[in-house]
Amino acid sequence: MGDLEVDEFERIWTDSVVDHRLEDHLYAKKHSWSNAHIRGKFFAGLKTTSRCEALNMQLGKFIHNGYNLREFVEHFQHYLEFMRRRELVADYKSAYGEPIVKTKLEAIEQLAATVYTREVFELFREVLILASNVRVVSTKRTSTCVLFEVAMYCKQRSWAVSWAEEDDKFSCFCQRMESFGLPCVHMVGVLVYLNMKAIPRSLILE
Repeated sequence: MGDLEVDEFERIWTDSVVDHRLEDHLYAKKHSWSNAHIRGKFFAGLKTTSRCEALNMQLGKFIHNGYNLREFVEHFQHYLEFMRRRELVADYKSAYGEPIVKTKLEAIEQLAATVYTREVFELFREVLILASNVRVVSTKRTSTCVLFEVAMYCKQRSWAVSWAEEDDKFSCFCQRMESFGLPCVHMVGVLVYLNMKAIPRSLILE
């Protein structure tokens, strides 16, 4: 059910159960699968089916269901060693060599290449490219922050991004930063709108 708010989810779910005469077994477990309810909880990207399948596939290369306990432990240790070697290679690639700038937002892209690991930087660059499709619909200053209403180009759905100038903290109602640990396209679009050349520390996980 995509990026719905909780009240939208409740209304659509109720209508679907009535219209299609469905049994309502899944509703009690909605906090485990509904994007409207799990938004903002950190999953490091593993809530997507493809990521889980990829992890299962990697494990399947080392572990089979016919193993006894000793064999399982032995082969699982081989898997951990394999993953550690991959991490060392990723660290080396992040430490040496600079990626080629691909966007027109050179200042932010070049800085991102220095503060993110190479893999995270590649994900951030995809967000940066999409940020050109973000338009700021309205702004409102409050006593604690500046609120930006933003929408994607040719889309009606809007999102609220807040910026606390005093401590340079950004947050977005979509809560993708909280879920994935990476700034969402709405926040990056506001960075571009504000002509910022640096990524606030609040948008970089330790």
